[in-house]
Amino acid sequence: MEGAETRTFRELKTLFDGVWLPALGRHGGRLVNTAGDAMLVEFGSAVAAVRCAMELQVATAERNTNRPPERHVTLRIGLNIGEVIVDGENIFGDEVNLAARIQALAEPGTVVVSTRVRESVEGKVAFGFDDLGDRSVKNISRPVRVHRVVPGAGPEETILPVRAAPAPSPRPAGPQSPTVSAPVSRSGGRPASTPVILPPDALEPLIPDERPLAGEPQQGARIPSPPPLFDAPPSAYTPPAPPPLFDTPPSAYTPASPPLFDAGPPGYTPPPSPLFGPSPVPAAPSTSPLFDPLPAGYTPPPASPAYSPPAGAPAWMPAGGPLQQPVHAPATGDWRLVGADRVGTPVDMRLDAARLEQPDGVVFGRLPRYCHLTIENDSISRRHARFKAVAGGMLTVEDLGSTNGTAVDSQKIEPYRPVPIRDGSRLSLGEIKVVVSRA
Repeated sequence: MEGAETRTFRELKTLFDGVWLPALGRHGGRLVNTAGDAMLVEFGSAVAAVRCAMELQVATAERNTNRPPERHVTLRIGLNIGEVIVDGENIFGDEVNLAARIQALAEPGTVVVSTRVRESVEGKVAFGFDDLGDRSVKNISRPVRVHRVVPGAGPEETILPVRAAPAPSPRPAGPQSPTVSAPVSRSGGRPASTPVILPPDALEPLIPDERPLAGEPQQGARIPSPPPLFDAPPSAYTPPAPPPLFDTPPSAYTPASPPLFDAGPPGYTPPPSPLFGPSPVPAAPSTSPLFDPLPAGYTPPPASPAYSPPAGAPAWMPAGGPLQQPVHAPATGDWRLVGADRVGTPVDMRLDAARLEQPDGVVFGRLPRYCHLTIENDSISRRHARFKAVAGGMLTVEDLGSTNGTAVDSQKIEPYRPVPIRDGSRLSLGEIKVVVSRA
């Protein structure tokens, strides 16, 4: 980087896209995270992890052929097996840290593994192992025994040339999962502080024993049906009818309808109600005046003339003057992002217009708990970019400090600085390329 920063970055990017990622895909590896020049990778099998690690070293060494030594890019790879803590897309734990320490013990261009990795793969791969003995590593109290993987003879372990392959399927998340940790450093200088984790192959697939177990029925034997949970009722059995919810009244029964009010004693006549009809006693008219009488000779003042607006004035105007026009018209209609990822998988996403008008806009990324719009792709960060509507119905995109960056019309944008995009702009989000248009 010190000698040729741009050229070195391009070389790393070419290796990452054209060599390392395809190799991970061929062996079922999942890229968990990257930090600087380090990768953290997880595999479901220790055998796949060792084979992929050796293939990465061979492929990287081939690219260094006929190049001056100062332009060589070399890898340190460390592998470990153990339980890890799974949190969304990330993994944590002591075994992950141990993988990082093992990677730091590797010489450039070599693969170093823990004893558990060697025990899991020995006899299943044609590679050999050099015992490097017990080593003391940082932040690990116990000594760690490590082994260097060396090429062996055997046609079954021929390293195939790296070619593009579909991305590995994501491993289902869970509270804990056995994993092989393999930190990988992408430079020949100081080892990276972040390990690469290759998932563990702690248990190989079990081959079922073809012999029947004791007491197990032989092939073709009839397996008796389990007994019924309840005894079957006799064939003529009829379940009793449920009892009625209420007693049935006698056939001649007529319900009584009590009067709402007592009729009163015989001969009683109720007084007339003031609510209906005239009052039995007419009320005497009031003689008190509503206002005091005016003094004699009083003459009221003349009425005020009717108001007429001045000439040329509008028929009506609010007290605060003419109505103010809105600062800008809100964006109308949704936006659409259509394109594909690096392996050609179609991408078609819609940005909701109402959501774009909100203060936080539409946050795009990989984890649903952090974003409004998500896509499952290793090149996308957890919170990658933010889309918002601006004046005149335009749209802006803001990179949220993503790992692989955001570009508008092939120009990479600075993080946390919104950039306007128009209908027809070409947008790069990590390794996903889309065209922006009105929906």
